[in-house]
Amino acid sequence: SASDLSNNLKILKAGVAYVTVSVGGDDYYAPVYKDVKVTINRAEINPSVMLSGWTYGNPANTPTVTGNAGSGDVTYEYKAKGADDSTYTTDVPALAGDYTVRATVPETTNYKGATCTKDFTIAPKKIIATVTALDKTYDGTTDAIVFATVNKDDLVETDLDDEALVEDGKVTVSGLIASFADANAGENKTIILNYDNVVSPVANAECYEVTIAAMPTASIKKRAISVAAEDKSSHKGEAMAELTYGVYGPNGLAEGDTLESLGIIASTTATSSSEVGEYPITLSGGAANPNYEVTLGEDATYTIEPEKPVYRPTEGNGSSWDANDKDGLTITFKRSVNDNETFSHFTGIRVDGVDVAKTDYDAVPGSVVVTLHNSFLATLAPGDHTITALFDDGDPAQAAFAVENASAAKDATTAKAAPASTAKASGSDSSIAKTGDALPVSALAVLVLVAIAAVAAALYARRRVR
Repeated sequence: SASDLSNNLKILKAGVAYVTVSVGGDDYYAPVYKDVKVTINRAEINPSVMLSGWTYGNPANTPTVTGNAGSGDVTYEYKAKGADDSTYTTDVPALAGDYTVRATVPETTNYKGATCTKDFTIAPKKIIATVTALDKTYDGTTDAIVFATVNKDDLVETDLDDEALVEDGKVTVSGLIASFADANAGENKTIILNYDNVVSPVANAECYEVTIAAMPTASIKKRAISVAAEDKSSHKGEAMAELTYGVYGPNGLAEGDTLESLGIIASTTATSSSEVGEYPITLSGGAANPNYEVTLGEDATYTIEPEKPVYRPTEGNGSSWDANDKDGLTITFKRSVNDNETFSHFTGIRVDGVDVAKTDYDAVPGSVVVTLHNSFLATLAPGDHTITALFDDGDPAQAAFAVENASAAKDATTAKAAPASTAKASGSDSSIAKTGDALPVSALAVLVLVAIAAVAAALYARRRVR
């Protein structure tokens, strides 16, 4: 029967087989023999591939397949996870990332072929970085300096950059930017790190996962400065000079800070009515700004000087000068104290705010007596003018004067300076007087009278002072 056939038939391999079926005879029937063609198909398989991920830099793991009943030679291919199947390659990936492995089981004599896939991950290599921050002196900024290193042995040797700085087994990581949380002085202050500009010392930096061993801290030390009072002086009876002080030595104030923020007070025992002499200027305070360590310098000196002399005109103030005067204009200036020293401190004069040359005036002791020369006065416009006497130890003294008939003086000066005309004969022109011609008697008389009048004016002219 068919069931007896299937139970007793042993299939050795897939393909076409011929089975001879026989039926035995008996007393009534003769034996029967029949050849039967049998087709045997390859069996289906359902393989699966297994592959554990590994860490970048470590040896790759080998995939394995189960369900390969025909023991076919499996081919393994790899691609980035999610990439198109056309990117499969037999090259085993080395960089950190997510991948897919595909196992292809070929068709064998008795089994069909099949493929199967498995996702796996190459994890980044974890390394520890050490970051050290430097202490600094208060400078008004949050800038911080840090140094970052990783252990050379933690890196894949072939990844290390040829120009990387390696010292004592430590590789420097450059470009790390750091800042303090605030600019004020303090101990063990928090450091904030910025990784935007970090320059990796290795190739394939994306294959590393860096962890900082401990967030760094650093201290901002107080800024040591030296402050000293400045010498001052004033004359007895005058307002006191403002007391000031300054920072001296190698360290100045940080940018943006002021002396006032230090809380320093300057004081002196001198007053405007104190006797002539020297008095100490002392400083106190200096602890108002916690970012500074202030050292106060030695006392300065406040000098009360003798009463400042006052200069004033005493004679000739308000006088006037006339072009007919033969003398210059004289004004006397005196000093409020020690008038005998007036001339020794005299330095010059100005008229209407303009310096006057020493050749245009005389100055002699007796207080100080200044006389403006006629030739200078004649250059001034008629009207009111000012003369200012200058001294090296006091304020200038000013007086007023007026100039009258200045135009006559200028005319006289011009007449004296004009050259005499000389007539020369030219050809036979009879309009030119000839040498030797007699002058009319009336013209000679007029010239004599003019000469007499000029002499009389010169003899009786006098200086008028108003």
